[in-house]
Order: sequence, then structure tokens, then C-alpha cells
Amino acid sequence: AGEGAAADARSGAGPEELKQERHARFMECAAEISAARLADKKGRKGKFEQATEGIIFLDEIGDMPLEVQAKLLRVLQDRIVERVGGDKPRQLDFRLISATNRDLQSSVEAGTFRLDLFYRISPIVITLPPLRERIEDIPLLASKFIENIAYRHARPTPSIDEDALTALMERPWPGNIR
Repeated sequence: AGEGAAADARSGAGPEELKQERHARFMECAAEISAARLADKKGRKGKFEQATEGIIFLDEIGDMPLEVQAKLLRVLQDRIVERVGGDKPRQLDFRLISATNRDLQSSVEAGTFRLDLFYRISPIVITLPPLRERIEDIPLLASKFIENIAYRHARPTPSIDEDALTALMERPWPGNIR
């Protein structure tokens, strides 16, 4: 990724059986941000450095272990990293976008999410209700997806059958839209 690019540091959203993988990815992220060191000994850029003048996306931040939260908070506050094996700190300029399906305020109250990190990452919160609570959006979303696919394949945009829309709107739609 070059300057102004987006660096994806997703922890891996998914069903409960992926929780161990998600934790492993968070620990990998912790290794990257440990002591504000964000790259390897070969001098390759870490995720935060890749996001310089761009965006870093942290998915499922609500699942981040407390020890990783402390390290992330330090990077967010200082905006400085030092590559592993490096000899000089590097100033970073990046935007952070994070996502979670958890109620972070409740997690703060339960002691599983740091209050200082909560305030640091939540100046703007966009709550997106799950699709099951926005059934009326399904026709618009279906039309947009079909239009995009048709455009990508240089095909005319087909119409959506009413029965197909009804079937989509009658689904339970567990989970979230990403």
C-alpha cells in the first residue's frame, strides 16, 4: 500500500467458531503495535505505517483484549511508531475507522473495554441497524447489487422478480451487514 492507501487490520468478523482466529489476529496486531513498533526487522512497513495519509480499519475492536487496547491507545495518542530493529521513530498521519457489533459503553462498564480508548475512537459513531430491522431497504439494496454486477460484466441490468423480492424480505437475516 502506498501513501494515502487504506490498510486493513481486520481481526476477522465471523461466527463464534472463529473467535480463536480473531484473538490470534488481535495478538498479531498487538505484536505489531507493541512498544509502538509496527514493522518487521526487514524494514517492511507495518499496518499503521502503511496507512500513513490514509485509513486503517480495525474490525471487531470490541473483541480486542485489554493488553492490546493499551498498546493501541498509545499509538493513537502519540502517532509515532518505530520499526522493529529500527533506530528512529516515525511520525504517522492516519485516520482510524473501527467497527464492532458490541455495545462498547456496556463493555466499558463491564471492564472489558478501556474507557480512554472508547473516548479516543468514538468521536463519531454511526449505528447501522441490522438488515432484519430494515426489511424495507431490501428492494433498494437488491437493485443496487444487481446493477453493480451487471455493470462489472458489461451486461444490461435485469429486473428483479417480485417473488424473489418477497422471498428476500421474508428471510430472518441473522447477523449484520458488512
